[in-house]
Amino acid sequence: MRLYWYLSFFVFFTAKLCVAQNYTIIDSQSKELIPFAAIEILDKNEGFFTNEEGNFFLDTTESGKIKISCLGYNNLITENKLMTDTIFLTPKLESLSEVVVYSSKKETKTIGGKSKNMAWYLGQHDQLGLFLKPQGDSKQSFIEEILIPIGKSPATTESKQKQFESVFRLHLFSNENNQPNIPLLKTPIIVHCNEKSNKLLRVDISNKNIQFANEGLFICLEMIGEIDNDGQVIEKKNFVPNFKYTDKQNKDFSSHSYFKPSNSDKWISVDKFLDKEFFLALKLVISVHEN
Repeated sequence: MRLYWYLSFFVFFTAKLCVAQNYTIIDSQSKELIPFAAIEILDKNEGFFTNEEGNFFLDTTESGKIKISCLGYNNLITENKLMTDTIFLTPKLESLSEVVVYSSKKETKTIGGKSKNMAWYLGQHDQLGLFLKPQGDSKQSFIEEILIPIGKSPATTESKQKQFESVFRLHLFSNENNQPNIPLLKTPIIVHCNEKSNKLLRVDISNKNIQFANEGLFICLEMIGEIDNDGQVIEKKNFVPNFKYTDKQNKDFSSHSYFKPSNSDKWISVDKFLDKEFFLALKLVISVHEN
């Protein structure tokens, strides 16, 4: 009798394990993995992220609709029972600016001001955006690096966190009526940082041919969160790092800051929250070509 009970428990437990299926999210054009895509079980109002390899597990006995999304891609809504092991997302990329070849003679310079002791903490899926428009003609200027000042202190002093491993996404968009428009990167850039990272993160985009066009562009930071050793996002409210701000407009470019909470599709001007305008304190390394 006891042997029968053990066998029955084993069969039941094994069956429970087998209902969880592994899925992988892939870019339909580049066929590259899409890390940290958002998975929502719409009927239950629950959600989570894929891991760093674009993988996630889901109970195959779950019924109802699943929404898969990632900034820069078209959303996919499907039935659980209709999903295959490999799921493709289509980039929103409509068209990139034509590539213009300039003289190899160039001057490289860093523009942007100093950050102040002001910081913004982001929750999961929250975004910060900075609209940058060059002062004067910049037809021959290209962005080599984006410099992001960060802080490493937690939002509260309840738990003095010393170690962390976090990721966020960096997006670039063209400007249309002072709103983010067409993605300028084929895929967003995943930025890793931890307690040992420099307080000024340097993101090299010199191979992306991003022109600092006269009409300006948007640089957006999307918080994914802290991750564990398996690349899984940890559930928390406010993540480290925080992002530094300044209250000084820059002489090299005009700028305006925006915030987009995870539960909204609209960008909100930061000055709506505060008494005066503050700016995400980014710096740019740009190359200016002769002709």
